[in-house]
Amino acid sequence: DNVIYLTDTDTFSTSDAADVFAGGYLHITDAGGEGYRYRIKSNDVGTAAGLMKLELYDNLGAAIASEASCSITGDRFKNLAINNNGTDDSAVGVAMTTFAAAEYGWLQTAGVGTILADESVGTVAAGTQAVVSDGVDGAAEPLNIAASNSQDDVAILNFAEQHVGHFLTAAVDTEYVAILLNISH
Repeated sequence: DNVIYLTDTDTFSTSDAADVFAGGYLHITDAGGEGYRYRIKSNDVGTAAGLMKLELYDNLGAAIASEASCSITGDRFKNLAINNNGTDDSAVGVAMTTFAAAEYGWLQTAGVGTILADESVGTVAAGTQAVVSDGVDGAAEPLNIAASNSQDDVAILNFAEQHVGHFLTAAVDTEYVAILLNISH
């Protein structure tokens, strides 16, 4: 079978768009069928909140238990939005030019680029590691690591923001900075 129905009243609503997850992946994370990943061909929201129909490109490789847990990762380059500070967004690239919602545009994922600098958590210096800003939408900030007192502290470091590259020049807060991008794609 390549059509399944998911129910989760905390996640899906009747206002979710059809095919919002098309091109993405369904990951079975627990119970029957766990460990399998399937590419999503299309999705449709059911008539009731909490119901979503998924059509997969391939048939199921294993039976999925009715109470199985899963996660969905949408197509990384569909339905994009600016990286919002304070959220768990996943950066996919830096816009090469300004474009509006629903427009087609190019994103840079690697190489020398330019990005807004957020210096509120530390000094943006040439050669320092750059991560997604947790304070300014669409910006990068320096990787901020607290001092450790011993090697035992290293294991508890929490790198909460996604790494996007390293700064090629120094920058002042709210200005743009040269960056060597290295965003996986």
